[in-house]
Amino acid sequence: MAYLTELAAKHIRDNNLKGRTPIYSASRFVRLLGDLKPEEITEHHITAYRQKCVELGMSARTIETSIGNIATVLRFAAGKQVTTGRRLRQNPPAPSPVELSSIAAVYSIAPPWMRLWIACTYWTGLRLADSIELLWSVSGKPCTQLRKSAGKTGRHHAWPLPSWLAKIVGETAFPTGLCLENTKKLVRAQLALCCESANVPVWTPKNLRQRSITEWSRANATAGAIVHGCGLGVLSHYLDPLQILESAAPRVRLPECFGATNSSGEDSLVANFRRLDPGAQGLLTMTAERLAAG
Repeated sequence: MAYLTELAAKHIRDNNLKGRTPIYSASRFVRLLGDLKPEEITEHHITAYRQKCVELGMSARTIETSIGNIATVLRFAAGKQVTTGRRLRQNPPAPSPVELSSIAAVYSIAPPWMRLWIACTYWTGLRLADSIELLWSVSGKPCTQLRKSAGKTGRHHAWPLPSWLAKIVGETAFPTGLCLENTKKLVRAQLALCCESANVPVWTPKNLRQRSITEWSRANATAGAIVHGCGLGVLSHYLDPLQILESAAPRVRLPECFGATNSSGEDSLVANFRRLDPGAQGLLTMTAERLAAG
């Protein structure tokens, strides 16, 4: 194994990281610049690596993330601080959340396991690999909770489990016959096929994650940050993320195709009340008190 690749593997082991991105970055560096020892790597090599990645047509964001991975490995695994040079200019991200109408169109023709993945990903906002691992652990059997540690960040997530989703999870088995990478390919291929069959623009797991985070953020900005996984800063010392999500959950807009109906008119009234802003809630409460008083 090349010097830098071995260091990247050591960095992952020592820090108990789940993702293998540092290894991928190190392997690419070795392929493009050779098997350099850590002490030999300088800013000149980083600059050359950046240029070769540009020539390969890689995006600025991917290139700079890769360089950051290499610098981190050198710093923590080899004790070497390397200057990374001038960063490439990156265009700001342009999120494109999938429309609810497109979700409904795909959902109507998708096989049961794909419906399960769509519903679960919409609710949790998980990245593709994490959503697959979650469904491997909970699908096809009675489920009382949704918990998952994110592979990329290591952050632990927990979500309230509404009855409509518990029903889908409990009644549907998710494919388990392939490894993670091949299951990811299966999901992407099936999703693209369903989009084409439903005659809607092809959307991706990332577009669905963006829609999930958008809808949670519409319900409550803090809830959106929790689902995204960007962290709460110092608030994490004071807030219980699950309680925040439980409070925001009734206000999250859902596609009708999920069958998220309430069991009674009273349940519907309570859910709609929770969707109102505080001012509207106060006005409705005052009106209800006056009506009850006769």
